Amino acid sequence: MTRCAAGPRALILLSVALLLLAALPAAARVEKTMALTPGGTFVLDAEGSKIVVTGSDRTDIHMVMDGKNERTEARFDLQIREEPGRVEVRCHRKHAEFLSWINFSMAPDLTFEVEVPRQVALDLRTAGSSITVESIQGHVRLRSAGGSLDARAVEGDVDAHTSGGSIKLEKVTGSVSAETSGGGIQAREVRGKLDAQSSGGGIEIVDAGGRVQAGTSGGSARVAFAAGNSEGGEISASGGGVHVELDAAAGVELDASASGGSVKCELPISIAGSASSTQLHGRIGAGGPALKLRASGGSVRVQGRATG
Repeated sequence: MTRCAAGPRALILLSVALLLLAALPAAARVEKTMALTPGGTFVLDAEGSKIVVTGSDRTDIHMVMDGKNERTEARFDLQIREEPGRVEVRCHRKHAEFLSWINFSMAPDLTFEVEVPRQVALDLRTAGSSITVESIQGHVRLRSAGGSLDARAVEGDVDAHTSGGSIKLEKVTGSVSAETSGGGIQAREVRGKLDAQSSGGGIEIVDAGGRVQAGTSGGSARVAFAAGNSEGGEISASGGGVHVELDAAAGVELDASASGGSVKCELPISIAGSASSTQLHGRIGAGGPALKLRASGGSVRVQGRATG
């Protein structure tokens, strides 16, 4: 029988690992309820924190902050300001932390889970993580320097900007301004005017209920206008093609061109001037607002809106 004996180096590594595990403190949790009647404004500015905000039938704010370890409060400055109709919460590191990238107890992950009155205006900001918002009736402003943004079931306008992640929007009744330099944009059932700009990914828009201004330098752009939408817009892609679906009964003035592919329109069109395989101008339906389509890295295709 042979016996395996651990060498001195292996024993040292094991001892260091056990010491690190023993040094990790328990998770921290801060829970607080704040007064805010429906119709007020909630501001949350949390450095390096994942933020999740959900609208409910509450008549106040219930906030839970979870940290990776119990020393979170010692390293972060949590400030709460309450005044009639407005609550502000700010959480920032007190000092720069050496070797915080190691992601042990030196760099706790923070998560804010917040329930707010459904009728509320939101101003949410983070640097280094994501923001998710759902079931809100009011204006929503989202800012992240390093994460994704997700807004669903919002009855109001949405202003969402991130420099390091994707943007997802679903069932927004108001207008939307969405901009990212580090990911793609997906939007579904936005009823108001939609402005979507991406320099780091593609754009996919489904059931757009208003005018669409969309541009990407990092992929293709696909836009499906909702039934009855004749608002037109301007859609461009310098890193891929442009694919547009229109209601067959819609009326727009089409101006389409492609420098990296062809232009095809599958809907009946009254051509204005000359047409070529890379350029097309004309009236779809009874005409109306301009629909300008540009692709410098692919083709342009216009077809009827899919049903069912």
